[in-house]
This record gives sequence, C-alpha cells and structure tokens, in this order.
Amino acid sequence: MRAIREAGIDNQILVLLAAAGALMASLGIRPYLPEHFLWDDGLLELTIHGGSLVDEAESFERVGHLYALAGLGEAPPLAALLGVALYCSGILLAVGWERTARLSMPSLLVTMAFFVPALAYLAQYSKELVTLGVAMLVVVIPDGRGRLSTAMGELAVIGGALAYGATLRPYWLIIAVMYIGWRILLPRTAHPLLLVALPAAAYAVLQPLFQAVLGHGLQGAREWSNAERAGEQVNTLIQSVAPDARGALGVLAALAMLALMVVPVQLLVSGDAFHLASGIAIVVVWALVLVPVLGGRFVGARSPRATRAASLLLAFLVVQALFEPDYGSALKHLTPLLPLVLMVHLHRGRS
Repeated sequence: MRAIREAGIDNQILVLLAAAGALMASLGIRPYLPEHFLWDDGLLELTIHGGSLVDEAESFERVGHLYALAGLGEAPPLAALLGVALYCSGILLAVGWERTARLSMPSLLVTMAFFVPALAYLAQYSKELVTLGVAMLVVVIPDGRGRLSTAMGELAVIGGALAYGATLRPYWLIIAVMYIGWRILLPRTAHPLLLVALPAAAYAVLQPLFQAVLGHGLQGAREWSNAERAGEQVNTLIQSVAPDARGALGVLAALAMLALMVVPVQLLVSGDAFHLASGIAIVVVWALVLVPVLGGRFVGARSPRATRAASLLLAFLVVQALFEPDYGSALKHLTPLLPLVLMVHLHRGRS
C-alpha cells in the first residue's frame, strides 16, 4: 500500500472514481435538479420536438437541432451522459495522467470537486456543450514545436471562438478579440497595473461601440436582460454599478463589475447557505486563475497550451462582467471552462 501511495496511483484511482461517479450520476440526476437549473434544458427540448421560439432565441433552436441530428432528441439521459463524458475527458486531459499522480492534496481535492458542477449544468440539454467544445480545443491542441505549429494552434482557438460568436453567442466575438490581447500580454508581463490596463482599454474602446451599435452603455445588455425577467423569481441578480455612467466613469463602473465577478459580495453576505457556497466557489475558481497570472508564471512560459487557457479565461471574465445577468448564469457559463482553470492552476511556469 505504501508503494502505491508513493507512486501516486491512489491519486489516479481517486480521480478516476470521481469521474466514473459523475458519469453514472449523469444518467439519472436530471429529474432531481431544481427547476431553475433546467430552464435552458426545457427550451432546448421544445425546439428539439419542433416548437418555435421568439427570434431572440435562435441559438436555442440551432443547438436543439444539433441534438436532434445526433439522435439524442428522444434520449435525455444519453444527452446528459454525452455532456458529462466530454467534460470528464476535458478534466482528465487538462490534468494529465502522470501529473495526476503528483497532485498535492489541495489540488487533488479541487480536481475531484470540479466534477460536481458538470452534473448541475451539463447533465441535460445545454448550450454549454458548445462552450465546452471551444475549451476542448485548448485542451487537446498540443504545445507543438516551432512558430508555425504554435500559430496554427492560436488560429484554431480564435477560429473556434469566432465561430461560436457568429452562430450562437455574439459576445464570444468580443472574447475572441480579448483573447488575442491577453495572449500577447501574459508572456511578457505580470505587472498588476498593466494587467488591469488591458480590460480598462478594452472597455474604453467598447463603450462608444456599444452606444453606436446597441444603443446603450457598457452594462446595458445586463440591464435589458434583467428588465425582461422582472416577473421571474431570480435571487442572484447581478446589480450593475452606475449602469448609466459614461466616459471614464463608465469604464470605472465596468471595472467594478469585473471585481464583483471575481468576489461576488452579494452572494457572500446573502445569509443563504447555498448562495454563500456558490460565492466561495466563484472566489476559489478565479483565485486558481489569478494567483498564477499575478505570480508571473506565464511570463516567458514555454507552454502555449497553459497560456492559451489563461488567456481565454481572462477574456471570458472581462466580457462576462458586461453581460452576465445573475450569478447562477455566471456559474453555468463558467462550468465548461473549468478544465482550463486546472491547466492554469497546475502550470508551473517556464519549466
């Protein structure tokens, strides 16, 4: 038994057991999920069976048709199994078999805990399956050797994000552009002021574009979404900071929302045990990303995969701060990117 522990085989067994448990649970957990966890599932199932939605919900119809084409329209448990299986594959590939054996106890516990959110958000019909597809590009594309190989990897990730934005979620077009900015910056500096300067500059550029194209300020999309759901019972609505602010104040307000996406004060002080646990989970996830970034692990890094993961996560966070209507949606949209969080957390810099 001691030899097994020293070889790290016990770590590998525990992670495999956690993955197997998630796969088995995915087949039957759907009926036990709270109703508000299944709103997207219900809309997708409606489109799968020929129902039509309003024009703004074309993305649901497109994803619903993909499920139907895959032959999963009459098999919700198999659709759930597919989502969780792809996610588990992403976790295992992101960590790596050999590295699993060397995980410290905290990292091992985090890795095992990361299988749980998939049961809430991917064990159903879900648009997050497409987000997971983009994340899997980062996971499976190797580091490669030479500039051409690296460039091809970058183009694949950017192309995946652009395709996602063009067909399903338009804000992923902004994420694709932000990804390029982070991909250039992270290998060169970890200075906090420069890292904050990038989202500030992005918000300064986006502010007049939002006004000209969308007719509202940086936080207008969230305000519109929350106004549309005024009659629904949503306990974790994200309240915008100075939603009507313009100019420098508008940028500062957007940066404040960025901070609140990392530290969701509303959840942490809510007094509700589930909301508190969700708030702590959000803080932990982003700490796993920001600590390595601020610690300079990506400066001069030799691993494009890990730097791609960090760049995509930071791009997602910067854009999430503008569009996310509630913290439940924030967790849902973040879940398929959790394999990338592990890649960032376990990255050890130039080595």
